[in-house]
Amino acid sequence: VTGHDVTDQQLADLQLRKALSLLQATLDATADGIMVVDTNDQIVSFNQRLTEMWMVPESVLTSGNRRKVTEFVSRQLKNPEEYVARVERLYRDPECESNDILEFNDGRIFERVSRPQRVDGFTVGRVWCFRDITERKRLEERLSHQAFHDSLTGLANRALFQDRLRLDASRRARNGRRTAILFVD
Repeated sequence: VTGHDVTDQQLADLQLRKALSLLQATLDATADGIMVVDTNDQIVSFNQRLTEMWMVPESVLTSGNRRKVTEFVSRQLKNPEEYVARVERLYRDPECESNDILEFNDGRIFERVSRPQRVDGFTVGRVWCFRDITERKRLEERLSHQAFHDSLTGLANRALFQDRLRLDASRRARNGRRTAILFVD
């Protein structure tokens, strides 16, 4: 008869379960959509927010096939070819990082961040994060319009005129052309 003390192993298993539970709770609590893909092109993790943001059926994500997900989501975007090309470029260069903006056909706008996942200095996958910035972009556009247009008439104001005049002056300096301005009161 042999006996082995498995107390340390049970404690290690408990710590691992706690760490995994904390990770899953963190993924589920964030407002961002998150997906993790391993170096074999298989989806190893994602959160519920990702399925809601992209309207991806969970069955597509649980299939583990990253290419199916890329194909599904690209159909929703204004520039699907550019999206797919960028994704494939990132998978060809596993160390590359990315931060860009995605525009949807329905008007939504997402910020996309992608970074390599590393373990002990070795890249073992890629983490994708998506944040819905639609409202922020709309607010920026409204503020920009308000800054350069009259609130009563909606016509361009002096600030817009001066901005365009400065732009034209810099172009004139480069190509040597002239500009004429007509002011009608």
